[in-house]
Amino acid sequence: QQLLTTTSASKQAAREELEQQYNVQLDVLRQLEQRVKDLIVAQRKQHAGSSNQNQATTLTKLERDFERVQGLAHSAKAKVSRQQKQLQQRGGAGATLSAAMEENAAANVLQLEQERFQLQIQQDKLQEEIMREREEEIRNINKGMHTVNEIYKDLAHI
Repeated sequence: QQLLTTTSASKQAAREELEQQYNVQLDVLRQLEQRVKDLIVAQRKQHAGSSNQNQATTLTKLERDFERVQGLAHSAKAKVSRQQKQLQQRGGAGATLSAAMEENAAANVLQLEQERFQLQIQQDKLQEEIMREREEEIRNINKGMHTVNEIYKDLAHI
């Protein structure tokens, strides 16, 4: 916001400093994004042969969370870019109204992202419950087969 509202020539140095800080933050975000991607790929490769469902589920959730955060970061970058363009096109007075409208739109996007995230959490909980039920049924079947096996062993001894 400070970057967009500094329009006078006397504030040019402050504006340049804010632009530099913004670019540094974008660079840090890109570096962190790449590190997280690399770590996720490494974890995916490490657990590729594993049959541990909890680890796979956790990794899937981590990937979804990362994608959500990535989307939020990209929308924030796009918002800043749009506001900068509008400021350049309209000058300082008209841009404040546009910026307010863009903030409202960004808030709506954020709310949609949060709702989507909540829905994803509900779906994940449902999937976990289904997996638990399946595991329980498999255990019951295994227990029943063990009982049948014991009966056959007893019959063989008689």
